[in-house]
Amino acid sequence: MKEEKEKPEENGVDNDRRRISKAAAASPLLATLASPSVWGTVCSVSGLQSGNVSGHPQDNECAGHGCTPGYWKNHTDAWPPGFSPGTCTDTKGNGNGDCNAWSYTGATPISEILNGHSVGVFGASGYDNSTAIFAILNREDEGNGNTNSQLAHWIAGIFNAIVAPSIYGSSVGQLLGALDTAVAGTPFDVPELIEVMTRMNQSGECFLSGGNGNAELSCNEFNDVQYIYHPGSGNCIPVCPSGYEYDWATKSCVPEGQATSFDDYCNADPGDFACY
Repeated sequence: MKEEKEKPEENGVDNDRRRISKAAAASPLLATLASPSVWGTVCSVSGLQSGNVSGHPQDNECAGHGCTPGYWKNHTDAWPPGFSPGTCTDTKGNGNGDCNAWSYTGATPISEILNGHSVGVFGASGYDNSTAIFAILNREDEGNGNTNSQLAHWIAGIFNAIVAPSIYGSSVGQLLGALDTAVAGTPFDVPELIEVMTRMNQSGECFLSGGNGNAELSCNEFNDVQYIYHPGSGNCIPVCPSGYEYDWATKSCVPEGQATSFDDYCNADPGDFACY
């Protein structure tokens, strides 16, 4: 196993952004935009916010891995802890656990990932802030939505950033900050933000290589480091080399006996979204 090279994950979220609760690929969805924008070569939120439109990758732009809206729609058991799709009320009876009908009672509403904004900022019609996230993914994936998949890609981006911010290339805090900027309308707007997130969501191989009822959740290799799924947090964390263990305080591998455990970390900082 190679030595850990990953930079600490940016898992922090400002107090006013803790609306996102946590506890617990199929076919890509394309965001249909009216016309190409000046952000057409940017494929990271950091690049978008820095105004880098040169097309020259910076800070690992375009090098990450994302999971598409279709993946999250078809793999509800891979959702981050704290997010519920609702309850299956009718299985397809094929022995694979596939669901034919859902009840959205108790499902996580879209308001949980909007940072106080209205769902209307995505140009959505037929939805409000109480609409279940899974109801939106179902409608958008089947082509029956009204947002040109903008909202579905926002959902996928948030899930990607929660589960594997380093692999995806953006943290939840960065996405929420970018949404605040986009709603203000300058220097980029919401469709342009989603244009970039679409590229991120469709970049590389989906980092969750498992994620269905018949397979144990696992995470792929990234930057020569193998990641594994941590069920307590819903995060992909690096496999540490012999003699090292994962430290939740620094989000890195440290010598055995020096690491802060997940439980100890959350007891000290329960506001971190990985602990919800």
